[in-house]
Amino acid sequence: MDPTVLPPTPQAADLPLSNSAVRVHSAGGLGLAGFFGGPLAVSHLIYRDLLNLGRKDLVPKAAAWFVPCLLLWIYCVLRFPPDLISQWIAYLPQTILWWVIASRLLAGTHAKFVADGGLFRSRWQAVRFGFFVFLGLKVAFFVAGVLQELWGK
Repeated sequence: MDPTVLPPTPQAADLPLSNSAVRVHSAGGLGLAGFFGGPLAVSHLIYRDLLNLGRKDLVPKAAAWFVPCLLLWIYCVLRFPPDLISQWIAYLPQTILWWVIASRLLAGTHAKFVADGGLFRSRWQAVRFGFFVFLGLKVAFFVAGVLQELWGK
């Protein structure tokens, strides 16, 4: 056998992922990300978790829940007065709603994942991601407001 010819190696996608290599966010971590980053943060983390767990079949179900929540959230952000009390009255029930949907949507998947020896990511990673989404949204709304002022004059 010629030593310069190597046998073909399997592609990374062909190798099964062991549950010890895959780490997903817990329902509590998803709730914390939603508290800071809203439905954008929660839906992105759920999408990544479903892909990591190989459950692409649940992505349309997740989208069916989170698209209306996202639209409701955007409506509340744009229609409620900008004072702190009004924003929190609309925001807190939605945060609880996102957490309930995330925990119900992933309950069976998380139970199987834990039974197979899987580990969850740190909740602080979810908080950090939610905080960065929050900052990104603040910057985007600030820039939109500045541009609106400039074009309005």
